[in-house]
Amino acid sequence: MKRHWFLSLVLWSNLVGNILYAFVSFYIHFSLSIIYIIASVACILLLNWKIIGFYIFCVAYFLTIFINLLFGEGFIFSIIVFIIQVVILYGLLNLKKDGVSTWDYLKNNNQILSDENIKKKCSSCNTSYSKLYNTCPSCGSSMFSIYENLNAKENIIKNDKDMKKCKRCNALVSSDEYKCSKCKGESFI
Repeated sequence: MKRHWFLSLVLWSNLVGNILYAFVSFYIHFSLSIIYIIASVACILLLNWKIIGFYIFCVAYFLTIFINLLFGEGFIFSIIVFIIQVVILYGLLNLKKDGVSTWDYLKNNNQILSDENIKKKCSSCNTSYSKLYNTCPSCGSSMFSIYENLNAKENIIKNDKDMKKCKRCNALVSSDEYKCSKCKGESFI
């Protein structure tokens, strides 16, 4: 699994910047250099595919609130900066490469979703994906069929919604829909 190139660029530049700032701020304010060292450790952990790096980043960002208060910045300003930093990092971790985001990869204990884990087939775009996802990673559809064996497509396990099959394109459609979402056909099996 490779992470998105932009996330790699941000993490590496963040690591270099934090190390440089740690050395420079050591002479200005010691507590500031500790924050930069913590952020550097978080970068290294994220580059080594450890989800704890995200949480350490959150702690480092949270500690900057207190440092900002020591330097006379406003509390509201510090909270807003904290929220923006966490949201940006979380957004970057959710950039997808090959249909899987870094965040999903980190949450699944660094396991690439293998064929053994694929248990769902999207009814809209026919993408096969892991049972760990609630929606299709390609199109975002929540309509799917669950298969015991993807090679034997007749072996369908019932989903919580009743599904019907389109006669024209063989796509599975929710029983409460009156048209096929793929081919717009109206005849069902």
